[in-house]
Amino acid sequence: MKKLFFMLTILLAFTLSCEENDCEQPALCTLLSSSDMGKTAENPFIWICHDGYDLKIEKKDLQFHLDHGDLEGKCEVLSDGLEFKDGHVVKIDCGYELPFIHTTANGTQWLYESTK
Repeated sequence: MKKLFFMLTILLAFTLSCEENDCEQPALCTLLSSSDMGKTAENPFIWICHDGYDLKIEKKDLQFHLDHGDLEGKCEVLSDGLEFKDGHVVKIDCGYELPFIHTTANGTQWLYESTK
């Protein structure tokens, strides 16, 4: 019985310490530059975020998807765990000091700013 109580106490202490260290802050995410910017060829397709998955759809079908809660653009997460969605407020770790600019491996730059 003492062992069970001891194990439960340790588990509870570990759980509480994790919750205290888990800290997120809202940040407005803005696309500053992209390796895709400046391309002029007309593309009949567009990316959407549907239930956490990237889907490529025809532009003519975009409104239908937006009306059902999908978001325009890819629903990606950067390699270091940062979410990005142009013009949206995303949650990032409190360890990041706002504002800052993140540059991806392909040269795309994202600005993260305080929402206050």
